[in-house]
Amino acid sequence: MQTPLWVSVLVAGMGVLGTLGGVLITQRRADKRESESRGREREIERERWRREDVARAFEHRREACVEFHASVRSARDELFREFHPAPTDESRAIELGREAFKRYTTLTLYSSLELTNSATEVLAALNDLHTVTFNGGGPDRYEAWKKLLKVEERLFLLIRKELGVQDDPTATVEQL
Repeated sequence: MQTPLWVSVLVAGMGVLGTLGGVLITQRRADKRESESRGREREIERERWRREDVARAFEHRREACVEFHASVRSARDELFREFHPAPTDESRAIELGREAFKRYTTLTLYSSLELTNSATEVLAALNDLHTVTFNGGGPDRYEAWKKLLKVEERLFLLIRKELGVQDDPTATVEQL
């Protein structure tokens, strides 16, 4: 009893087809797993880039706020020096005011509308104090000085709020 040749060929063919089918299925599954893995890696990478962008934007915002506040303080301090007894050097005060305005333009790119409006009020109060200081003074000088200190304090609190720095949970911007 011998097995016919066609049965052996058929069994061998089925073995080859089964092997090829198994390889194709395995390869397809491996490709699908790899594609999903690459997709997850891309998503992880996008999330990392998003976090880096957020951190970089925060750093720019922090830098803009700090530089603007420092420039306002410098201009204010220069006007204070000129406040008593009589103004002498307007050019230094003008230079510091220009520096504050340059910092303001950067601040507006990164800050909220509320902070931008407060910064605008500070620049206006600084300009008013400068005008009053170098154009006569009088009692208006004290009012302009008080106004600048008030809007500057509000700006300071808004900057802290914008940067997430809040020491006193009871202190609010609205109290000003």
